[in-house]
Amino acid sequence: MKTAFTPAAFCAFLIAACSTEAAPGYPLLNHAPETLSVKVDGKERKALIEAPLTPSASPVPLVLIFHGGGGSADRMQEVSQSLSRQLRANGYMVAFMNGSARRRTRNLRTWNGDHCCAYAAHKHIDDAAFVNAFIDEIAAYADVDMNRIFLLGHSNGAMVSYRIASKLDFDPAGLVIISGAMFDDQPQLPPKTSVLAIHTKDDETLSFDGDGDRRPRMAKGHSGSRP
Repeated sequence: MKTAFTPAAFCAFLIAACSTEAAPGYPLLNHAPETLSVKVDGKERKALIEAPLTPSASPVPLVLIFHGGGGSADRMQEVSQSLSRQLRANGYMVAFMNGSARRRTRNLRTWNGDHCCAYAAHKHIDDAAFVNAFIDEIAAYADVDMNRIFLLGHSNGAMVSYRIASKLDFDPAGLVIISGAMFDDQPQLPPKTSVLAIHTKDDETLSFDGDGDRRPRMAKGHSGSRP
């Protein structure tokens, strides 16, 4: 699908107010990238973390990035380096979150958006619990500003960002929704959570006007939403 999204558009949405003083000693702020694993419901989940380019003595803002259906954290990290570098240059920590798959090593992963998609939705995977566990774990490695945590999701990753925002142990400062759907039974978002939604009219996978019938678009041969 074509997505009219640039790193500059997202960076303009965020409020970067980060110090450039010496690092306070948190090991994760001294080198990157890192892989952080947590156990949720008996299963190991992971995220790939990239630290700010300039260490800070102040709590650092964090952006959680959710890949599209059929993607993975590794692939999303690979194709998002331009965005990641801009965020990190402005003092942000970036975490590429990894969805679920039937087989542990499989990179075709999805998120539970309740009505989509594939394995994660069928198995009712608790992705809010994953994010909460990840935030608890990363607190041991980095001084995260809990008032400046943002969720960025593409396609299926955008859906889960919408769905879990009100189920987290913190209120996200903002959501960046790229080519994602909000369903009729969408939970109420936290009142102070800002939303930047980006969607193109020629999206063949998720209709711009909210049409749930994908058959005409699928007939054109567009079936994926990676990364």
